[in-house]
Amino acid sequence: MKKLLSYLILSAIVFLNMGAGCSDKSEDPKPDDFGSLLGKWKLESYTLTKELNDGRIIESKWAAKDHSVNIVWDFKSDGSYLSTDGKSEMSGNWELKVSEGDPQNIFEGVLTLLGPAAKEVAKEITGKDQLSGKIALGPGPLGTFFIITFVADVNLGDYQETKKIEIDYLYRKL
Repeated sequence: MKKLLSYLILSAIVFLNMGAGCSDKSEDPKPDDFGSLLGKWKLESYTLTKELNDGRIIESKWAAKDHSVNIVWDFKSDGSYLSTDGKSEMSGNWELKVSEGDPQNIFEGVLTLLGPAAKEVAKEITGKDQLSGKIALGPGPLGTFFIITFVADVNLGDYQETKKIEIDYLYRKL
């Protein structure tokens, strides 16, 4: 089961990265004025947390380098982004809504990735039309990081006895 979950997470990462170039010109990106998200970010790790119906929490964490995942995102000030997996480069649009933060930190916010590929991944993971996740950004001992958390719809997969699933992606600023 652990290998299946790992495979599903990796598939979502690669799928989102591969289709990021399918941007819809009718989308009007409106990123908040938080320059701290701008620039290049590399995926460091991802964590799957399952809350079972009986209250137990099961957490699985993987380092991106251990699975040969080399994804870099470059968020631009015009609301677009470039994404690369080392072999191909794709583009798309993003929106950022910050409810609490300052110019260097995002304590609480929502990052939304737009475009047809993001919409398809959102349908598979969350059952919604947009791929939106909670974001927190700030300095750490080894540089600046952001974490984006997506909540999966447990009804979309074979997650018996599972109340909630969260997937956290940790990115480091390059």
